[in-house]
Amino acid sequence: LDMDLFRVVLPVPDITWGRVAQICERAMNPMYKGLYSILEQDMEHVAQVLAALERDHAPVSTFIERPISMPPGHVPDDDPRSTPSTNPESPDPFIMRSPHPSVPIIVITPCPHQPRETSCQIPYQDSAFRNQLTVPSQLSFNQSFPPMLPPRRVSTRGMSWIWKNGHWQAALGGLEPRPR
Repeated sequence: LDMDLFRVVLPVPDITWGRVAQICERAMNPMYKGLYSILEQDMEHVAQVLAALERDHAPVSTFIERPISMPPGHVPDDDPRSTPSTNPESPDPFIMRSPHPSVPIIVITPCPHQPRETSCQIPYQDSAFRNQLTVPSQLSFNQSFPPMLPPRRVSTRGMSWIWKNGHWQAALGGLEPRPR
């Protein structure tokens, strides 16, 4: 226990604990107000930018679901919901600057929409059982790591299996000692 530090922290007998609290409040309050105003301005700026981005994009009702029989790029001409977007996508980046110098500049670069690739849609890997899934067009990977095989940690040597009630069950040995 550092007694010198303890004596420094304790208030002088002339100063009460209430006075110490007032001094701390006077020192911390301007920093708190400054930080609060910076965060408030930044949040307002981000909200305005996001609102502007929402206005720039076409409404959700203009996107239609295409029947499976149609090609991916085909849009029927007689559909009243299919209207072209009023604002074409521009490749110019959107730059957000903060009035505070310590906040970094945020640059949003839009990219053109690309059709979704449907030839290699596979389910997600089952992480609970750690099963490997096939990787399209990667024969060497699929041969090295065969898909959907259980992990090789469990050794099945020395175990016998029996078919019981429609399921395979491990046949457990009796109480006799096991070889080492």
